[in-house]
Amino acid sequence: MTRNNRLLLILLLLVCGSLSAGESQHAPRIVCDEPVYDFGERDNRGVVEHTFTIRNEGDLTLEISRVRSSCGCTVVQTSSRSVPPGGSAQITARFNLRGRRGPQHKTITVESNDPRQPRLLLHLQGTAVQEMNLSPDRFFFGQTSAAEPVSRTVTISSATVTFHITNITCNSALVNVDSEVVEEGHTYRLTARLKNAVPEGSFHANVRVYTDSAKYPTIDLPVWAKVTSAITTAPRELVVPSQGPVLTRYIVLRETGGHAFHITNVSVPQPGITVTTNNFPGGGYRVTLSNIQPSPELRDTEVIIETDHPQMPRVTIPFRVLSM
Repeated sequence: MTRNNRLLLILLLLVCGSLSAGESQHAPRIVCDEPVYDFGERDNRGVVEHTFTIRNEGDLTLEISRVRSSCGCTVVQTSSRSVPPGGSAQITARFNLRGRRGPQHKTITVESNDPRQPRLLLHLQGTAVQEMNLSPDRFFFGQTSAAEPVSRTVTISSATVTFHITNITCNSALVNVDSEVVEEGHTYRLTARLKNAVPEGSFHANVRVYTDSAKYPTIDLPVWAKVTSAITTAPRELVVPSQGPVLTRYIVLRETGGHAFHITNVSVPQPGITVTTNNFPGGGYRVTLSNIQPSPELRDTEVIIETDHPQMPRVTIPFRVLSM
């Protein structure tokens, strides 16, 4: 290779390098001046919320493709996915501290088309403290019978905050709540009881405790129960066709609260129906209804079973007639 050819090759390499460098300068550039937010000490019944500001210092539009947090306890919202050159966007994070104690650190990953920094990490950090102790933090009755007199207790205490309970309310009239002083100014015991009128099924309510503490003026205690009937029946309804040959149907009755009961009478809508009651293994009864004549006239009728149970003296099972 001659000297002139070598010089020409060097010039070409310099020109190509210069063009390549010039082209690489055209790109978005993601910047966050304060990527770490320290929330200090926060009560663990609250939520930390902070907004990070993202800027684009490049000369092409910044495209934010994905924003994800390190755990489901942190909810993230982005004001805009496209940020023009010189523009900015806000990323708001909400970190639920409920039930957490001690040092906390959560990360938020922002993925974009910045070639030099495709993943930007944002940080939430601080300490969750528990000044007001709730043991447990709700009135959880679980599965219970409407006829069963059950209660649940919650203890509210604090070693660092002096407080007094000034009032207690509940958004349901089916819950009674009493309180007693365990240690004046620091520990109180609340007892919740369900009334017998609580309907069958899932039951939800909320107890609100008012205090004279400026820091903790109210404390909410959820109430949850799955209420079963004092006497359960299976099936809940008797399904028969509107016509056809005579049928036999069975009804099983069981007591859920541990109290024995007796069937005193069974009323049926057709005079020809034969009723037989037998003790059912494990407690309860099986009622056999024989010689049921399918008919449209059974629609909106019911079988009435009378018992000596103080909470459920009367059990009704409706007929459901299928159209043929």
